[in-house]
Amino acid sequence: IGHWSLDLITNKLYWSSAIKKLHEVSEDYVPDLHSAIDFYEEGAHRETIANAVENTIATGEAFDLELKIITANGNERWIHAVGQSEFKQGKCVRLFGSTQDITERKIAENELRAQKERLQHSQQIAQLGDWEFDTATQEITWSPMMYEIFDLDPEKGTPSFEQITSCYFKADKQKIDGWFKRVISKGESYELNLQLQTGEGNQKYVRGI
Repeated sequence: IGHWSLDLITNKLYWSSAIKKLHEVSEDYVPDLHSAIDFYEEGAHRETIANAVENTIATGEAFDLELKIITANGNERWIHAVGQSEFKQGKCVRLFGSTQDITERKIAENELRAQKERLQHSQQIAQLGDWEFDTATQEITWSPMMYEIFDLDPEKGTPSFEQITSCYFKADKQKIDGWFKRVISKGESYELNLQLQTGEGNQKYVRGI
C-alpha cells in the first residue's frame, strides 16, 4: 500500500516509494495530477477517477474505487484507490489517500467468475441443477438451473424445504423426507429417481442426488 497527497495550493503531488514502484517509475519520478490520471486505463477507468477527484474537490465526498492502471512499462494492474479531502475556510486545499495493488485478488475473482459461468453453461446443457442446504440456518441455495427444472421464478427467492418437497408426488415426497433425515443424522448419501409437478403444472422425472 502506498500513500499520496495533492496540495491544491501549490498543485504539487506527492507519491510514496510504494506508489512509484506500483506504477513502475523511477524513485526520482515527479508526478502531477494530469500524469497520475493518465496512468489509468483509457475509457471508463480514467473517466471514473477523474470524476471522483473533481467531486471530492467540489463536495468533500471521499472516494473508494477499484480501477485498472497501465504502468510505465505497459503492464496492466488493478488498484484500490482511496482519497479524501481537507478543507479550510470552505475551500478544498488538499487531497490525500492510499493506493493498493489488488491485481492478484482481481485475477482470482475473475477466474472464479469465469468458472461459475462455465459451470452454469454446463448445467444448462446437461439440465443439471445443484443446491445446498445449511442445517444450522435452514437456508437453501439453488443454482439457476434448479429454478428452470422446477419452473419457478428466481426473483421470488429460493423456496423453503417444505415448498420444494410439496412439488414431489406423494410417494416420492415420503422418500425424500426419509432420506433427508438419514443424510442429516447419519451422513448417508442418496440417489433417487423422482417424479414432480413443477410450479407451472408440468410433470417431470428427475434424478436427485
